[in-house]
Amino acid sequence: PRTGFESGFPGGRFSFLTLISSATLAGVVQNMIHPWEPPPVGGGGAGWRLVVVWAVLAAGCGYKTAPIPQIVDFPPPAGMKVHQQEEGALVSWKAVDSPPQDEKGALEGFLLRVDQFPFGCVKCPPVAVERIPLGVGQAGLVVEGGEAYYPYKPQTRRAYWAFRVAARYGRGVSDFTPPVFLKGLNDIPAHQLAAAWESAPPAPGSPRGTTPATGATGQPPRGANGLNTPRLVWEPRREQVVKVYHQGQVVMERDRFYRFNLYKRQAGRPWPMVPLNEQPLEVYQWNDYTQTQTVPAVEYTLRLVDQFGGEGPPAPAVSLPSPPGNSLPPPPGDSLLPPE
Repeated sequence: PRTGFESGFPGGRFSFLTLISSATLAGVVQNMIHPWEPPPVGGGGAGWRLVVVWAVLAAGCGYKTAPIPQIVDFPPPAGMKVHQQEEGALVSWKAVDSPPQDEKGALEGFLLRVDQFPFGCVKCPPVAVERIPLGVGQAGLVVEGGEAYYPYKPQTRRAYWAFRVAARYGRGVSDFTPPVFLKGLNDIPAHQLAAAWESAPPAPGSPRGTTPATGATGQPPRGANGLNTPRLVWEPRREQVVKVYHQGQVVMERDRFYRFNLYKRQAGRPWPMVPLNEQPLEVYQWNDYTQTQTVPAVEYTLRLVDQFGGEGPPAPAVSLPSPPGNSLPPPPGDSLLPPE
């Protein structure tokens, strides 16, 4: 907002301060041409004009601009994470709320910075820097469960990437988060999954239809719910053979197995960003006690999780057979296991 006198002259604004400054300059030029002499008694003179002009200027009148607050050091979003998902990177961070309007302005989106480094040299200068503006509601940016997710597709498999994100407000951009790294893309295979309805007798003292507290693996104890519940089963899958020291002396080989993330969706909809399990599973079955009906139809899939938290491609989606009460099929065969 501007205050002061504004003229209607085309091409700009003529302020009261400009008018006073012009009068001052005119008075100075006039005194240079006609040196000032004391005016006769009762007469006028030019010198008094300068006194009046500078008195008005000292009062602070003129063309003014309201100060614009300089807001710096906006805090960056929290909880920055990145892991491999299929042949790309899935970046996530806490979805911040819009702050009060008088502080930062409304949240308009985010700014994702991606630095690409030569493979095996994170301390080398980046070979490419990409800045991706992400608007709230923009395609590709998903906000789910208080988290923001963005899938990033690298152009090459053999590279290191550093990801940072900043929040964009109406009055500026926050600081960037500290970098999180993704070092190359691993070859993670797909897996297979089987699903069926399981009829579990109610546990003593457990009312029919209730969901008991979860157990240590994130699942209710088997048989504690009297309703038909879906049961998902799969085979273990070896990731690699590692060498370990037994009692600090003898080198022994151990199998390292993939862990698992289980996803669920309504048929025909996209897979959610968040799996059913809070942490990658080390077990080979899961009872979904949240699903007791066949309508709406649901589907499940499974992703292998490697030691770095990267996820492989989804298993072929499986749906629940109908009607409930079918016997549990045998798990997928041993052909899924890699050759010894």
